[in-house]
Amino acid sequence: MINARIGIILLVIAVVCFITGFIITILKKKINKKILCIPGIICRISGIIICFGSLSLNISLDNVGTSSEKNRDFDAWNCATDAVKNELYHYSNIKVSTYSNSEVSYTSDTDIYTIKGTVKYTNKYGANVNYKFAVNLQLTAQGYKNSSVLIY
Repeated sequence: MINARIGIILLVIAVVCFITGFIITILKKKINKKILCIPGIICRISGIIICFGSLSLNISLDNVGTSSEKNRDFDAWNCATDAVKNELYHYSNIKVSTYSNSEVSYTSDTDIYTIKGTVKYTNKYGANVNYKFAVNLQLTAQGYKNSSVLIY
């Protein structure tokens, strides 16, 4: 509902910009002032850009709130990588495995995501260390909560 309102408002602004550009162009011809040429062109171009922007906004925002299972898996992976980095905040060069190289599973009866992957970092002695990690996250209405991080 709000997305449609934003799109309509942007479309109205686009039409106003476009019409203003034509009015400035007509005035330029009647007054014969070259200085009005640039604002006329800017208004028309702005109108076109805002028009396409409002259309793309409506298209891109249609899927907000209808997060697919894959998007939720990716969101859980993002939260898990943040949790792992927070656990290892005192180390440098922390690199967590990519989404495609991690294992994300979901247990529907408890709403818990389990994310497994690898983490590489440099310890305080300058040695590169490779470990595996497992993170459990509970999916709630407010997002992912109660993370538990195991690095092994």
